[in-house]
Amino acid sequence: MKKGLGCLAVLLFALPALGQNQSARVFARGYNATYIQVGTALYPVRGYCKQAKVGNNYPVEVSKDKLVLHAGDKTCKYHIDEKTKFPIKAHILKVEMGQGAQGIRGLNPATIFTPQTGISGGGSYLYHVFTVHVDGSNLEYKMTTPRGKVWPQIGDYPARWDKKTGGLIIVALDQKNGASEDPLFIAAEEPIK
Repeated sequence: MKKGLGCLAVLLFALPALGQNQSARVFARGYNATYIQVGTALYPVRGYCKQAKVGNNYPVEVSKDKLVLHAGDKTCKYHIDEKTKFPIKAHILKVEMGQGAQGIRGLNPATIFTPQTGISGGGSYLYHVFTVHVDGSNLEYKMTTPRGKVWPQIGDYPARWDKKTGGLIIVALDQKNGASEDPLFIAAEEPIK
């Protein structure tokens, strides 16, 4: 046997096999989803397994499209989709306030000299601006979230880039360890100093 093939065989046996037992933590439960963390990746899975308690670690087997969690004498099987997992970590470093102005609606310029009814708007509103660093990036982002959404605090969050919007989706926890997937949109970016 050639030297190169022997090294390759040793390397292949040293790599973890797909489906090999690993440890997983039940991260949180959200609306119609349970979030299970395996290594650094977070998987949102549909379904509920009563024996799998939030915050606890369990043996798990992960294959291409299935996650099998062993919670005591109960085996919980979930379908997983690689496109919906949260493979990266987002670090919210700072939270600031911004101010915007609402436009005036209902004004008809053709009748500017006649009394107007139904005019609205013209006020201002406040919004949050997040300074975010994403693992693996050499950029620091200024990001915003839609008004009315949950506003995350300074900290680390499982995340994934959303190809449709170009934004970042993070998983934030509420006071009861319930999870929600919240979008953050890029307002500005600059290289890390």
